[in-house]
Amino acid sequence: MIHVMRDLTIGQADALSLALAEPDQHVRHRWILGLTLASLGMWMATQTPLQVMLALQLQDITPRHKVVALAVVTGVGAISSALATRLRRTTGSRSPGVGWPRPTGSARGSTPISAGPG
Repeated sequence: MIHVMRDLTIGQADALSLALAEPDQHVRHRWILGLTLASLGMWMATQTPLQVMLALQLQDITPRHKVVALAVVTGVGAISSALATRLRRTTGSRSPGVGWPRPTGSARGSTPISAGPG
């Protein structure tokens, strides 16, 4: 038995249907703003150091063509991600796209690390 309120006790099946039911109250704008800002902050905290580190590593590899190299690496990563998502939608799983994004992922991630000064 699950206690929902003080005087209301329901079974597990009723609790599941209650949890999956459509909401009957509107969410306040303040909550949506807070969730949006928290999500933005999380993505900035995790992605900004990675992008800066990638740019610095590419600068060490090709100082004269650092902008082009960064554009190519991030572009190939974005295209491979989009294609993997598209394959998932058409086939229902990511397994067809598991093999071919790996070379682009390694070019995006480990090539600057392995080819950089060390």
